[in-house]
Amino acid sequence: MWLKQEGIYEQVQSHIEQNGFDWDVELGNFYVAECLHDALVQVKPAIFPSSASCVNTLNNLYPHVQDISSDDMLKAIRQSLTKDGKFPLTLVVLDEVQQYIR
Repeated sequence: MWLKQEGIYEQVQSHIEQNGFDWDVELGNFYVAECLHDALVQVKPAIFPSSASCVNTLNNLYPHVQDISSDDMLKAIRQSLTKDGKFPLTLVVLDEVQQYIR
């Protein structure tokens, strides 16, 4: 979502795929995805001046968590589904909710 907000999604994806890497694999392993880090250094050098700073920034922006709050989940759902300031009629099905609410 951040890549799209910054308007660099296509550039980063293109860099990764042109270098022979799988986009989904790189995103799924973004803490250790060296090609993704290289792409971010190229596209956003002011924020990511080096691969090492990229790793540190990603770790700080997106820390590994064991649980997510309801507010954070709602924020992520709104952010991912809202388009042009509008939230479409949507059905969200959450599996395993019964385990959460016990």
